[in-house]
Amino acid sequence: MAKKEARVVIEETEILITTATRAKLNLTYDRIKSIEVRGFKERKFLSKIPSEAIIFTVKSMECPVWLTRLQCGENYDEYKKILKKYAKEHKITFYDNAK
Repeated sequence: MAKKEARVVIEETEILITTATRAKLNLTYDRIKSIEVRGFKERKFLSKIPSEAIIFTVKSMECPVWLTRLQCGENYDEYKKILKKYAKEHKITFYDNAK
C-alpha cells in the first residue's frame, strides 16, 4: 500500500494543495495573506518529535492551513523553497521562523 502524503502543485496564479486525506484546496495568490514556516513538536505514534510546518493564512478562512513535514514527506524542503519564491513573485508575506 502506497504511503499517503500531502501534495502541493504551484501554478502561475494559484497553489493547489491535496492533503493526505485527499481533501483538495485551491488558493489563488490574492487570497493568501501570508505564508509562514514554523518549528513545532509533531506527534508521531506515542511521542512528539521536533518538526516544521508551512502555514498558509488565507482571507475568508477562519483557521490557517497547515502542512507539516510528516504530511509532505521527502518533498517538504522542495515545497518550502518553491513557496518562498512564489511568495516573492506575488508579493505575499513570507516568514521563516523555523531557525
